[in-house]
Amino acid sequence: MKRKIFVMSFILLSIFIFFKLYYTDNVYYNKEYYFEFEYPEKWKGKVSVDMDKEHGFTEIIFNYTGYKTPINTYQPFFSIIIVEKTDKYERHTLEKSYIIKENDKYIMTIFRDLGNALAKKEAIEEYRKLELSNDEIIKRIEFKNN
Repeated sequence: MKRKIFVMSFILLSIFIFFKLYYTDNVYYNKEYYFEFEYPEKWKGKVSVDMDKEHGFTEIIFNYTGYKTPINTYQPFFSIIIVEKTDKYERHTLEKSYIIKENDKYIMTIFRDLGNALAKKEAIEEYRKLELSNDEIIKRIEFKNN
């Protein structure tokens, strides 16, 4: 009986450790495009992720949630835009983007909205401290399998 309790405890502890190490609060994992983005520690409690597929492409938006804009939305830190290569695909639509991956199916880019809709001075200051450069973003992206 003691052995069964020990084995079950060991298994449960192993599962807990695995999930704690792999699934942390600061990692976004995309199963469709097989990549992870690790948030900086300084973003903890200040980021949300939205996905939009309504404009003919996939947009994954990393939002600063410290303050809402005057129109009651969040200011994006950046977006990852995935454009499928189809007959409708036009490369010039990506001219404001920074290409991070391209294959025969799609192009993945970083898009940064240069406008800042935050109205409060302290929100703008915090946003600027939290903002990442394209190079910092790329260092935090890990592609899996694909």
